[in-house]
Amino acid sequence: MVPVQEKRILHWLTESITFFFILLFFYAGLSKIVDGNKFFDNLNNSPIVGGNIAGIAEWIVPLAEFTVGFLLSFSRTRLKGMIAGLVLLFIFTGYIIGILFFSPYIPCSCGGVIALLSWKQHLLFNVMCIGLGAYNYWLLKKENKEYPYTRNHHLCMSKKE
Repeated sequence: MVPVQEKRILHWLTESITFFFILLFFYAGLSKIVDGNKFFDNLNNSPIVGGNIAGIAEWIVPLAEFTVGFLLSFSRTRLKGMIAGLVLLFIFTGYIIGILFFSPYIPCSCGGVIALLSWKQHLLFNVMCIGLGAYNYWLLKKENKEYPYTRNHHLCMSKKE
């Protein structure tokens, strides 16, 4: 039998990483809405997304980010949220790779705090987030498989364990 302490550490770790991703996706979605014109202009001037797709992406991207943040916020939907978050991160990372290596020019950067990063730093940040997200997905699967009772009952365990 696995000690209670290990269960608590696993739970604390998954909760902490998940909280980071909840903040990340809600912040990203909110910053795109608050700086809507800047986000739209960046999309519209993008050599990859520009044109008609920019008007659609202007709403779909923040909506997708809010949806991921929402899914991650609840234990019942957390695994689905982590998968959706990883899919978004892969799409965003693909976009950054496209800009860096295949675009005839590099447009303005993203908004919010991420604007402080260069495109290469943003790529590194995304790759690290993908790694952290994949690790968290694995931990969540492990936690749900090995300790199914604890996921939904906030580690209310008796001292007999």
